[in-house]
Amino acid sequence: MALSSSKQLLALGGLYGHIYFLRMSLTETPNLPHKILRGEMIWFNQFKSKVVTINWLSDRRLLITCLDQSVVLQLHLTILKDHSFDYPKETIDVEFLDSFVLTLKRPGIPAVVEISDQYLVAGDETGNLHLLKYGEPKPVFLFKNAHKEGVTGITRCPGKKIATCGRNGVVKNFMLDESLDKLMELSESLVPFEWIAGLKFYSHMGLLATGFYKVRLRSY
Repeated sequence: MALSSSKQLLALGGLYGHIYFLRMSLTETPNLPHKILRGEMIWFNQFKSKVVTINWLSDRRLLITCLDQSVVLQLHLTILKDHSFDYPKETIDVEFLDSFVLTLKRPGIPAVVEISDQYLVAGDETGNLHLLKYGEPKPVFLFKNAHKEGVTGITRCPGKKIATCGRNGVVKNFMLDESLDKLMELSESLVPFEWIAGLKFYSHMGLLATGFYKVRLRSY
C-alpha cells in the first residue's frame, strides 16, 4: 500500500497480483464532528504474481514490483474527466511506460528514485543499488553492498546526485555518470542511530535522516 505525495491516490497490491487505485477525498459526515477519508476505486488490474512493493516516483508515476522474475513495472497515471455522465466523474487512464527484470535474492524494492528523465535508482533488501535506464530491460549497472543490512531510503539531490541510507547507520552520496552508465560513490557519513528509516533532501536545510534508536524515533 502506498499513498501519492498529493494524498489523492492510494495504490493497493494483493497476494495474487491484484492492484487497485483508490481516489481519496475528505468527506463531511453528518453524525460526526470531523471529516473522514474515503476512497473510491477507479482502476483495477491483475499481474501474474504477488505485488511485493509499490513506490511512487511522483504524484502520477510509480513502480510496482511483483514476485515473478522480480519484474518492476512503471505506471503513468492521469486523472481524466468522463463526460458520459451527467456530472463530472473522475476516472483514471493507466499507461504502461516500461518494465525491468531484476535479479534479487529477496523480493521487493524498498526504495527507488528517478534521478533523471532516463534513469532510475532502485535499492533492494540486501543492500544493492540497481541503475535502471528506460528502454533497457535489465539494470545497466549494479553497485553491490552499498548498505550491508539493506537499503531503506533514497533521495535525489541537486545535480544528478542521490543520497542513500540503510539499517547500518550510514548515509552515502552518489553521482550519476551518464557517459559510463554508472553510479560513482562520492562520500559516506555515520548518523547517531543504526536503523535509518528514511532520507529526504530539502533545499533550505540539506539532508534530513529519520530513524530509530532503541525505542525512540530520531532525526538528524
